[in-house]
Amino acid sequence: MHFTLLLLALLHDTLLVNPATPQPGTQVTVHYTSEDKALAKKRELAGGLFSFNKKNNIQAQDLSFHRDGDGWTATGSVPDTATAIVLSVFDPAGKPLKVVASGLNGADGQPLRDGYKALAEAYGNFGKFAFGMTPDKDRADGFQQQYWASLTEAPTAFYDKVTYYLAYKKDTTRALKEISSLPLDTSATESTYTTAAFIAGRQLKDKPLSDILTNLFHQKYPSGDWLKMDFYRKESAAVDVEEKKKILDAYKKAFPNEPPAPGGGMTIGRAMNQGIIYAYAEKGDVNEAVKRIPPDLRGSSLAALYNNIAWSAVEKGQSLAEATALSKASLDTLTALEASGEGKPAYYTKTQYVQELKNSYALYADTYAYLLYKTGDYKNAFSFESIAMKIADADKSIVGRYYLMMEKVEKPSKVIAGLSTYIAKGDYDSSMVAEYKRLYNGSGSADDALAALESKAKAAKQAEMIKTILNEPAAHFVLRDLKGDKVSLDSYRGKTVVLDFWATWCGPCKASFPAMQKLVDKHKADNNVVLLFIDTWENADDKNKNASDFAAANPYTFHILMDNDNDVVGKYKVEGIPTKFVIDPNGNLRFKAVGFNGDTQATVEEMESMIQLATKP
Repeated sequence: MHFTLLLLALLHDTLLVNPATPQPGTQVTVHYTSEDKALAKKRELAGGLFSFNKKNNIQAQDLSFHRDGDGWTATGSVPDTATAIVLSVFDPAGKPLKVVASGLNGADGQPLRDGYKALAEAYGNFGKFAFGMTPDKDRADGFQQQYWASLTEAPTAFYDKVTYYLAYKKDTTRALKEISSLPLDTSATESTYTTAAFIAGRQLKDKPLSDILTNLFHQKYPSGDWLKMDFYRKESAAVDVEEKKKILDAYKKAFPNEPPAPGGGMTIGRAMNQGIIYAYAEKGDVNEAVKRIPPDLRGSSLAALYNNIAWSAVEKGQSLAEATALSKASLDTLTALEASGEGKPAYYTKTQYVQELKNSYALYADTYAYLLYKTGDYKNAFSFESIAMKIADADKSIVGRYYLMMEKVEKPSKVIAGLSTYIAKGDYDSSMVAEYKRLYNGSGSADDALAALESKAKAAKQAEMIKTILNEPAAHFVLRDLKGDKVSLDSYRGKTVVLDFWATWCGPCKASFPAMQKLVDKHKADNNVVLLFIDTWENADDKNKNASDFAAANPYTFHILMDNDNDVVGKYKVEGIPTKFVIDPNGNLRFKAVGFNGDTQATVEEMESMIQLATKP
């Protein structure tokens, strides 16, 4: 059988497809080879064929790979409506091992035009979320350009048309004309006006036009979606549960017959009600929270709500009996879903859906175990926490609770051995340290033994960090700070520079700031280390005022730079925030850190290690 290589991700690790460019309504044969010894004895592997249609909706199909010669082979059917496909093979835990994307040919042998648009999605951030693909902005942009180039005239849909003129034709005048003429279009919907106002304000920087369009659709649609969102924002901002209820009551009077959300999604009214449910749960009032659960809520959404209410209760230490029953119900709901297959989204294969349910079960088992522990059922608590520990990269808090519960059912020596392993790896929190000290009965002091383990952890982490070291020129930039002064990266040549990309709306960014302030304080008198905080991806009309207000309201002494045009964040190919870069004195990128793990001290230590390694000659 002849196979054509679509993607060679790693040497001797390939995913091949025949034919290379399939057609809709035909079969494809996929062959996977790997030198991973852990897979060598596997007779079967699961996979998926994901097809895009003209609306870029995803339809998933399970693939069964069977041992065949030097690898594994599967066959799948390309739907008649498909414009492009993504093929994937999963490891035994359901994670993608290899992924390829391919456009399709029509009956004439030519590429389907809409396939370009689908491939642009696949190689963008959507592909990372949906399929585990590595984003490739250049390829994504290239496919989008191919799609536009294949058009004989501008698209008819408003957003596509304006984007076509702005991003492809580079014709700002024509795009502005399309937007300005919108009030003359009697068929224009509220959604069209909203889109036009957004583009005018954010992309064209024409705030007066954006305001005019906003006022127009407010007048034309006085009870439109914009008013629903206004209610929602007010309810979300309200702290008192009674105030939240008043706002929801007013919403129901304004919209007495709210239709179901498209695709079974959550309506604004339901979202507001859920906010009230969580408000009661945070007060520890499980009964009131449960009373407000919609009677028709089903499946994984119901299980998630049960779990969140139960977790709030156990954190508060209130209504534990009711919360325990609710937590058990969340697990029973997931078990029933796995058995029936009910509720599987179209974009998931059965394998993915089952794995998602198992992951949720393990997470919710942590809640149930903690409740059992709090109510004295230590044996069952440890049993369910053992399930939670099966989560890949289990959170440190889960690991901490696991050993806390183990202490009740196992010998101290076994607990100490387990804690020692995690501490030596650097995967621990303050609760694990406290338990280690409490149970330690070896020679010497607990503090000395702990210091030895922490020294091992630091060495191990540095060794792992060195494996991730980068060596590429940092992109040059000049930005203004909140004082209006220009700041050039080149002016810091000879110093180690930390860049922190963030936004005022970004929760994880703000959660990481206490750690970053500690770094700022530590290097305040160090002229060789500079920390710059780049505010980007903001939506505020006045971004400088927005950042200044944030700075004034918080105790941080950051040097904030304004990336108002999102130019620098693009140069650094940031995919999510917070993202931090460490640049060495020669102006080269050495480290990149994405996200925040919730551990302030661990973040300080990690960033400090990066700074030290980058500063070394």
